[in-house]
Amino acid sequence: WIKLELIGEDEMLLPDPIELYSTCESLIKKKFKIFCYCSDDPMLCKRLEDLGCEVVMPLISPIGSGLGIRNEHNLEIIRSMCKGLIFVDAGIGSPSDACRIMELGFDGVLLNSSVARSHDPINMADAISLAVKSGRKSFLSGAIKKTKKMEYDDEGKIAASGKVDISLINNILDHEYYKSNNHLNYKFYINQIVFQYYLNLLDDF
Repeated sequence: WIKLELIGEDEMLLPDPIELYSTCESLIKKKFKIFCYCSDDPMLCKRLEDLGCEVVMPLISPIGSGLGIRNEHNLEIIRSMCKGLIFVDAGIGSPSDACRIMELGFDGVLLNSSVARSHDPINMADAISLAVKSGRKSFLSGAIKKTKKMEYDDEGKIAASGKVDISLINNILDHEYYKSNNHLNYKFYINQIVFQYYLNLLDDF
């Protein structure tokens, strides 16, 4: 295999997409497995994957800049369009960047400057390692949908997520006292029960 970087200019070290595509095409014909560094253009990433690149590796900002994610929407499109391995290869500045990349469903991150140029590279490397693992677990666990209020199903029950059994909470919501009064103290009582319910779930692990 070969990690391929074709740099188009000297200041920001941005990849040259046209030369990159044609070079990948030639190398793949020669049976090379290409790990391809490219821009965060969703169509380019898709074309490189369709061409046969083993791994497509878009940047999130220029190499060594530490600017982090500049266009999350593009990254979401790339992940939805490309079904193979997708790594982020440049621009990560902090552990939170690495965590967010993994939460979006990417398969890995490549980085150097964010660790090598930090004040404590050993601790920073550990922090990024934890962030990558955390982001991956978050992605696999299935984060809840962002909403401005609690979601309910057609019967007025709290919408369940995953395999969590929330029948206890829905039974509380069905209680006549809740329906008739629905005041702050009772809502506080429900919140306490919900909190205890999730603590019990954690005890099961």
